[in-house]
Parts: sequence; C-alpha cells; structure tokens
Amino acid sequence: MKTWLGRLPAAAVVGGVALAGVGGYALGSMGTATAHWHGVTIKRAAVVSNGDHRLLTVRDKDWSYGLVDSVTHWIDREGSLHQGGWPSCLEPAHPMGGPEANPGVVAFRFASVKTKLDGGELRPVVLVDCRA
Repeated sequence: MKTWLGRLPAAAVVGGVALAGVGGYALGSMGTATAHWHGVTIKRAAVVSNGDHRLLTVRDKDWSYGLVDSVTHWIDREGSLHQGGWPSCLEPAHPMGGPEANPGVVAFRFASVKTKLDGGELRPVVLVDCRA
C-alpha cells in the first residue's frame, strides 16, 4: 500500500520543503531586531545624580538617547557583563558635586534597537560598553 507521499513526484516534495523553509525564514526574521552601535564621549559631569537616581542624555546624529537609573545590560572596563544597574564608567566620582567636582571626559559605546510603536519609533538603549 502506497502512502499519499509515495504518489507525489519527488520534485513536488522537494519544492514543498523548500517553500516551507523560505516561509519559515521570512516569518522568523520579521520579529528580529538589529542593534545599532554608537560611540560617544561625554563630559563626566553630564551624568546627573542625586544618590539613588541617575540620568544621562546623549546625542548621536539626529537622535537623543536617555539612560535613567539603570540599564538592561552593561560591560565593565575588564569585560565582565552585568545585568541591570548603572555602568561604573558613567558613575560620577562625586555624585552630589557639580561639574567642578567631576572633571574630565568619559568615552563609551552603547547599543540601541529600533522599535516601532503606534506609528512612531523608539530606540531604547539595550547595552552599554565601558571598554571604548
């Protein structure tokens, strides 16, 4: 007794498998996001801090990116990955001091991801790399 698969020509079976593979790839790639890397140098005093709360806004090209209180992931200068918290390279030496208490500059990289939302676009920061 032949199954229905045995009655189909081999070309039709191969074509169906190829079509399913292409369709699966297309569906899978629709939900993926690509991180975009940015390298910036800021004045250390640009980080606004009052103890537990920190805020940093950086501009790169036509976008402003904000980091508030914590980032999802960050890499320290030694290359260790951290989940959550504030990147050590962005921590002001004297959090309660003004610009004169925190001189110098800091260079770092960060990754953002384009996200569509209600007809607009967001670019959340998903990773900060202190090794820049």
